[in-house]
Amino acid sequence: MLADELAEAAVERFLRYVRVDTRSDPDSTTYPSTAKQLDLLGILRDELSGLGLDVELDEYGYVFATVPATVERVVATIGLLAHVDTSPDVSGTGVRPRRVRYEGGEIELGREPCCGPRTRTSWPGTSVTT
Repeated sequence: MLADELAEAAVERFLRYVRVDTRSDPDSTTYPSTAKQLDLLGILRDELSGLGLDVELDEYGYVFATVPATVERVVATIGLLAHVDTSPDVSGTGVRPRRVRYEGGEIELGREPCCGPRTRTSWPGTSVTT
């Protein structure tokens, strides 16, 4: 089923993205605050371009992407917006995400157990943890 394939592809992309160290530097005077953030921004630019979107990565680390219209009439523009920096309080080096099938109860996160989703705790699904 196409929806399942697209969902799987989205999760795989996300898992690749979270492996890129994008830890921000609160003392930086540049944008983005670290050169490492440009690594993920470049990946995003290239992947969005490969999907057929019109993409620009500017000198401040902003990726602009729009979906070209597929009809002859005037339609609204679809834009995508996100940030890539992560908290400076925790290292972004060596992140190893994993998928966990959540069916209730605790999810083991490293050495510390963690509760499942705070709402609808009986709702099964897949979670990504690091």
